[in-house]
Amino acid sequence: MNWNLNRLGISVALLLVLPLPLWGQRIVRWERRDYRNEGDRLVVLGHDALRSGNPLGAIAVWKRANSYYQRVNDQLAYSRTLGLIASTYTQLRSNNEATQQYMGQLRFANTLGDTGAKVVALNQLATLALRTDNANQALVYSQAALTLAAPLELNLATADALQLRGRIAANYGKTLDALRFYYTSIPLRYPVGDRRGEGYTYLLSGDAQLAQEDYRNAVLDYGMALSTGKILQDRTLMSLASDRLIAAYLQQPRPNEFRVEDLLQNRTSLALIQGDLPTAIASQQFLGDLYQELGFIAKARLAYQQAYDLALSQRDLLAQRQLYFRLRQVERDYP
Repeated sequence: MNWNLNRLGISVALLLVLPLPLWGQRIVRWERRDYRNEGDRLVVLGHDALRSGNPLGAIAVWKRANSYYQRVNDQLAYSRTLGLIASTYTQLRSNNEATQQYMGQLRFANTLGDTGAKVVALNQLATLALRTDNANQALVYSQAALTLAAPLELNLATADALQLRGRIAANYGKTLDALRFYYTSIPLRYPVGDRRGEGYTYLLSGDAQLAQEDYRNAVLDYGMALSTGKILQDRTLMSLASDRLIAAYLQQPRPNEFRVEDLLQNRTSLALIQGDLPTAIASQQFLGDLYQELGFIAKARLAYQQAYDLALSQRDLLAQRQLYFRLRQVERDYP
């Protein structure tokens, strides 16, 4: 165990003193301002490409921008553009490319003494390592981020690093440790108004509570996530919290079917707003099953019919077949 701790300490120390970029000293060559201006123009052009739905085009343009920044040795602009490229690769789930770009940003952040950029890069690297099931590497990155952020009271960066530590602990089945990390991170988000980060952390803490079969606290945390999603109008957060709440209620020894009914109705509405017809069909079908179990046959028939109509519009032949037989069964058993 001590050997593992020593290895972690050595890895963290190495991350904090990564080799410098090979460009020499941090002296911007302002006599070549036309190159600098062209780089800035290309960065704006990359943002336009990203907004228009062309992330690969944005990456290509930003790489061109960095070729101009390199000519004038503007390492700060180069580093920031690396962050844009890395973030876009992350969204595309191109994990290897994103990792390479964040490692580059980390090296420049060390050169520039930019602690904020260094911590952001470390947290992103930890996230990518977790995505590829490399919890040990994620631990090294997140610990390095905590080592830098906590003493400087960088609240948001510290909260992100603690959340990552919680996810790592949860991966190892250490749910109590995970909960400790999650609940420590949440108050750090208050001063910076990071409600979205707070909401997603409550999702994770709800997962840890559910893993311990603590249904009451799981429902409370998922409910906090859902309320936060509603305040922010974050439909993704609302969807995730609703799905988890439904699962948590149904896993209880005595499920609250009427709360599940309300959640399923809202989940269908949310899916329709998002244009997610497969989820809307599944929610209505599940609602029909619930009504049938409760003995509300008219409501069950209506829910199945609505799901069937959605399946027709989606041309989902499998769902149509399942719902057709459910409708026939209801008509046969309850004429």
